[in-house]
Amino acid sequence: MGERSEVAIVFCDLVDSTAILSRLGDVANDELRRDLFAALRAPVAAAAGEEVKTQGDGMMAVFPSADDAVAGAVEMQLAVARLDAREDVPKLIAMDVSPCADLSESPPLRLRVPPHQVSDERVSRLKDVLVAFPGDSQVQLHMGDKVVRLPDSWSVQVDSGLVSELRVIFGADCILSESA
Repeated sequence: MGERSEVAIVFCDLVDSTAILSRLGDVANDELRRDLFAALRAPVAAAAGEEVKTQGDGMMAVFPSADDAVAGAVEMQLAVARLDAREDVPKLIAMDVSPCADLSESPPLRLRVPPHQVSDERVSRLKDVLVAFPGDSQVQLHMGDKVVRLPDSWSVQVDSGLVSELRVIFGADCILSESA
């Protein structure tokens, strides 16, 4: 796995959006959300950021540094303030700027599989489970003193559902921590 770098994530959403929806109604609220996202995109890009996703009245963006994220967040606030002159709509977005590790390289899923537990049935079940959780984390099978790295086509999205399924197949202690 490559060296990790730091990035910063900005989460923002429209303040008091439920009350705004009640006042404006669905159609006008949808128009406001489209205008909001359009106003946010230019400052995100100008500060070297990248929009990750929008949901409801919120946006998540990632920036290469905390300094870029703060600069982008300030410009995002100003863009929203300039959105339009409607007095009945607050021009404020709540923000959270969070420095964090760059997750572009997902840590591998390290799975302990004692050699005596390897059987055709378990291998078949493992394949079915891995296919059901496609993602970016490579899978490593730790079998005694051997480590087998599965091909990238078997990479998974590690979540509680996957972990639960794997524990049913190989036991409660089958998931190795990153530092182990």
